[in-house]
Amino acid sequence: MARNYAEESLKKHYEWRGKIEVTQRVEVKDREDLSLAYTPALPPPALRSRRMSRSPTT
Repeated sequence: MARNYAEESLKKHYEWRGKIEVTQRVEVKDREDLSLAYTPALPPPALRSRRMSRSPTT
C-alpha cells in the first residue's frame, strides 16, 4: 500500500507544532543590531558570491 505523504505530513505538523524553525545565530540587543542582522534584500550577498565564483574571463 502506498504511503499518503500529505496525510502523514499534516499529522507530523500538528504533533511537532510545526516542522521548520527559523532561529537567530547572533545576539540581537536592539534595533540597530536587528538592522544589521536582518537583511530582507538577499540578492546583494548572493550576487557577490556569484561574481566571486566566476572565472576572470566571464
